[in-house]
Amino acid sequence: MLCPPFQNWSSRYNRLNFLYLGKVWSFLFSGCTTRPLSTEEKTKQMSITKERKQETIQEFRRSANDTGSSEVQIALLTRRINALTEHMQANNKDYACRRGLLRLVSQRRGLLDYLKGVDPQRYLDIIQKLNIRK
Repeated sequence: MLCPPFQNWSSRYNRLNFLYLGKVWSFLFSGCTTRPLSTEEKTKQMSITKERKQETIQEFRRSANDTGSSEVQIALLTRRINALTEHMQANNKDYACRRGLLRLVSQRRGLLDYLKGVDPQRYLDIIQKLNIRK
């Protein structure tokens, strides 16, 4: 669908205007506006909402007050990694996202290595529960 400026090329004000201002090219589109995102669209863009985070903590905690054990941290990182992986499949040239994704994977790998050294059975349980490759 064409933006309003392209619907009528004959109009002087609706043409695409190229202005050279120093080293900056500005493209003026009169009447082309973007609408603000709805709340549903914003939450869809978020990698992890408060509710999902609380659900993950509830599922992987070791005791009633546990929010920061290795299992919980690994589970939260896995949720974020899965969301970023999905984003990267749609936007394969997003190199900043790729860098962040690799950082999260490395951070998760470090936590998994720590857990493997401390308690190998907990390591195997979390690997199986989250369906992560060794």
